[in-house]
Amino acid sequence: MSESATAAGRVSRPGRAGRAPALLCAVAALTAALALLPLPVSAPLLAAQLLAFAALAVKLRERRRQGRRADRGVWPALVAAAALAITAEVGGSAHRGALPVSLTMTAAFLLVSHSQLQLLRQRVRSLAGAARLDIAASTTSASAIAVALLMPRLQESTDLPAGAVLALLVAAVAGVAVLLQATACAVLTARAPDRRILLVGGGALLLLVPDAVDVHLLATGPGAVLPTAVHGAATALALAAWAVASRMPRPAPAPRLDESAGAVAIGPALIVPLCLALLWWDHVRALPTQAVALALATLVLLSLKATTVVHRLAQLNSTRRQALTDPLTHLGNRRALTARLHELEGGDEPFSLSLVDLDGFREVNDTLGHEAGDELLRQVAARLREGCGADDLVVRQGGDEFALLSPGSTLEAATERAQRLHDLLRVPYLLEGKRVHVGGSLGVTASPGRGPVADVLLRQADAALHAAQAGGGGAVAYSAELDEARQRAAETVAQLLDAVGSPRRRGGPGPGGRIVAHYQPQMDPLTGAVVGAEALVRWEHPTRGVLAPFHFLAAAEEHGLMPALTELMLEDALTRVKQWRELGCDRISVNVSATCLRDDRLVATVRAGLLRHGVPASSLVLEITETEIIEDLATSKRVLAELVELGVGVSIDDYGTGYSSLAHLRDLPVEELKLDRSFTAELVTDARTRAIVRTTVDMAHSLGLRLVAEGVEDARTLEVLRLLGVDQTQGYFHSRPVPPAELSAWLRENAAARPRVH
Repeated sequence: MSESATAAGRVSRPGRAGRAPALLCAVAALTAALALLPLPVSAPLLAAQLLAFAALAVKLRERRRQGRRADRGVWPALVAAAALAITAEVGGSAHRGALPVSLTMTAAFLLVSHSQLQLLRQRVRSLAGAARLDIAASTTSASAIAVALLMPRLQESTDLPAGAVLALLVAAVAGVAVLLQATACAVLTARAPDRRILLVGGGALLLLVPDAVDVHLLATGPGAVLPTAVHGAATALALAAWAVASRMPRPAPAPRLDESAGAVAIGPALIVPLCLALLWWDHVRALPTQAVALALATLVLLSLKATTVVHRLAQLNSTRRQALTDPLTHLGNRRALTARLHELEGGDEPFSLSLVDLDGFREVNDTLGHEAGDELLRQVAARLREGCGADDLVVRQGGDEFALLSPGSTLEAATERAQRLHDLLRVPYLLEGKRVHVGGSLGVTASPGRGPVADVLLRQADAALHAAQAGGGGAVAYSAELDEARQRAAETVAQLLDAVGSPRRRGGPGPGGRIVAHYQPQMDPLTGAVVGAEALVRWEHPTRGVLAPFHFLAAAEEHGLMPALTELMLEDALTRVKQWRELGCDRISVNVSATCLRDDRLVATVRAGLLRHGVPASSLVLEITETEIIEDLATSKRVLAELVELGVGVSIDDYGTGYSSLAHLRDLPVEELKLDRSFTAELVTDARTRAIVRTTVDMAHSLGLRLVAEGVEDARTLEVLRLLGVDQTQGYFHSRPVPPAELSAWLRENAAARPRVH
C-alpha cells in the first residue's frame, strides 16, 4: 500500500484515535471523585485505573511504529511510572513508610526522570548527556542532607527500620529532584512549549505530594493522606504517554552551546560545598553512615560528570578546529576568515585583507593530474605562511583561492607585502620531478578599523583581484575607481545579455541594443572577383554606437554567452549566403571560439541551420585559431571531423601567431589557412616577411590548402600577395566590414563592373 493510501486510512478514522484518552480521562475523573472514600471502597477503583493503564499500554504498542525511534522508550516508561504510582498508593494506604512502597515510588520517579530526559534530548541535545549525572548527583546530595537532618528524628518517632527510613527519604528527595528537573525542562523549552514535557512535569509534582506528606506525618504523628494527588499524577503521566505516541510534534531547533554552557558549572558549584560541609560535620558530630556514604557518592558522580564534560569540550574543540580548517593545506577556511573578520571589525585597530588567486593552476591539474594539483596547493600554502607574520591569518577559501588577513596593517604595507608574495609565488615549484611555473594575482584592501566592514572589504578585495587578473597578474590595491569600473562592467554584461536575446524578442531591440553581423568580402587577387565574405560580430549599443568585438567578447566568454553569439552569427550568415550566392559570394566564414568548439551542440546547431536554410554545407567555413584547438586537442579533432563530414569547411585563423605546429596541419581536417595581418602589414617593406609568406604559400599549396591573406590595406600589398601566389585576399583595400544591406549593394556593383571599393 502506498504512503498516501496509508495516510488516508489514518485520517479516515479520527474517532478511534481519541477513544483511549477519552476513556482514560473518564476513569481518572471517576477515581478522583471517589478517592476520599475508605480503602475497601476505593480499592476496586484503584484496580480499575490499573486496568485502564494496562489497556493504554496495549493500545500504544499498536501505534509505536508511527513514532520516532527516540520516542519509543518514552511512553512505556510513562505508563509504567503511572502504574507504579498507583501500586505504591495501594500498598502505602495499608503500610505507610514500608520499604517496598518507598522503592516503588523511587522507581516511578526514575522512570519519570528518564522520560523527561528523553524528551529533552529532542529539544536540547547539548544538555541531555550531562543532565543524567546532574540529576543523580543532585538526588544523592539532597538525600545525604535529608538523611543527616531527618533520619535520626524519624527513627526516634517511628518504629521503622533504618533501611525503610532511608528508602522513604530517598524517594522524597528523588521526587524533589525530578520536580526541579521538570522545571528546568519547562524553562529550556519555554520559547516553544511542549505539552508532553508539561504533562510529565505536572505528574512529577503530583507524585511528590504524597511522599512529602508521608515524611511529614511520620515525623510529626498520624494524619490523613489524600490519594487524589496520586490519581492525578498517574492520569497526567498516562496522558503524556499518549501524547508521545500519538502526536509527536517536531522538536524545535536546539539552542547554541554557549547559551547553556553556564548550566555545566552551576550544579557542581552548589553541590560540592554542601557535600564537603557534610563530611566536615561528620568529623565534628557523628552523622548517620548513610549520609556520609551518599555525600561520597555525590562527589564520585560529580567527578564522573567533570570527566564527561572535559571529554565533551575536547570533542567540541576538535570539531570546531575541523570546522575552521582546510583539510588539504591545514590553513584556515572560509568560516575562519569570516569569524576573524567579524572579530576585527568591532575594534579600532586597522587591518588589511588580501585575496590570492593562482594563475595556471588549471593547466597543472589537466596535465599532471589532481594529485600534483593538491601538492601544488600545499606548497603555495607553505609559501604564503612563510611570507606572512605570526599574527596574520592565512586561509584557503576553496579551489586555488586564498586569503590573508593582517591585523594592524595599512593599505600601503599590505600592498608591499602582496608584491613580495607575488614574487615568491612565481618561484618554480617541483612537482613529480618537474619544475612548474605558476603565478598569482592578488587584490588588496584595508579597513580603517571602524564599524561593520567585513562584507565591504571582501567586495573591495575581490574588485582589486579582478583588476589584477585583467592586468595579467601581480598585486593591485583597491581604489574607488575599481568599483566604478566593476559597476560599468556589470552594466555592460546586463546590456549584453539583453542584446543577445534581442533577435528572439518581438518588437525590436531592448535597452541593451542588439547583436548584428557585418560582412567583409574576400577577393580573388588575380581576377578581382568576390569569392566569399567573413561575418564579423558587432554590437549596436543604444548609447555607445556600433562596438567592435574587443569591447565585449571577453565579457561574453566569461559569462557563457559565446554559444548564443555563435548561434546568432551562424543564423545570419546562412541567411545571407543563400541570398548572395547568385551575386558571386559562394562562401561565408564564421568565427568559432574555443568554448563552442568544446560544445557537443555545435555540430547539431550547424546541421540544423544548413537544413533550415537549404544551403549547401560547402558554403559555410568555420574559422578557428590554432591556440583554441590545442586547448582540448582530442575534442577539437572529433568535433572538426564531424563538421567536415557534414561538408563544412574549416579554416585556421591568425595563422603564424600564437602556437603553430606543422603536425597539426597534418592531423587536422582543415582546408584553409588565414595568414595573420601582422605579416601583410610589413610585407612590402621587410624582405624576411616576404620570405616567410612565400614559404607559407608554398607549404599550404603542397598540402592542398587554400591561403587567405588578411589586412590588405593598399594596392602595393595586394600586388605583392598576387605575385607570391596567395589565393584570396581580405582587407580595407577591398571593403571595410559593412552591414548586410551595404554589402548586397556592393556585390551587385562588383558583379557588374568589379570596381575596387576604398
